[in-house]
Amino acid sequence: MMIRYIGILLVVCCIASIGFISSAELNRRQKFWYTLILLSERLKSDIRFRQECLFTILRRSTDFQKNIPFITQLYDLESDFTVANIRKIIDSQNFSGEEKDLLCSFFAGLGKSDIKGQLAFIEMYLSEFKFRHKTERENFLQKTKLYKVLSLLASAAVFIVLI
Repeated sequence: MMIRYIGILLVVCCIASIGFISSAELNRRQKFWYTLILLSERLKSDIRFRQECLFTILRRSTDFQKNIPFITQLYDLESDFTVANIRKIIDSQNFSGEEKDLLCSFFAGLGKSDIKGQLAFIEMYLSEFKFRHKTERENFLQKTKLYKVLSLLASAAVFIVLI
């Protein structure tokens, strides 16, 4: 009898955790776009005022590695910074096809022109990143409570049925 209750408790906890995991994923996505906005802003200011190499700037951006985990893989490509290699790194991440294309074209286009061209390039993508962050933030705020409540209700229902 005791094993049955332990089994029921395990099932209920697993069902309840699904909503919390989904909520955490939404939070991770909106933090990613926000961090990408911060990285773009830093790139803009460092390119404008320090006029340093792109890879030097990326290496110094260690505070972004928590929310953009593939950034270290990108600056390791310094000698072989090709679109194919960038695509390979970004394809291994959990993004939609459109987001992968956006990220690939952004990172592939960095450092390909003069300072004014790079600043305009970053500014162009920055507006898209801000739009994506706003969308993900709204999505997070709408769905996070829903996921948590639904998972708790589903686990309560399963608990009642199994008892």
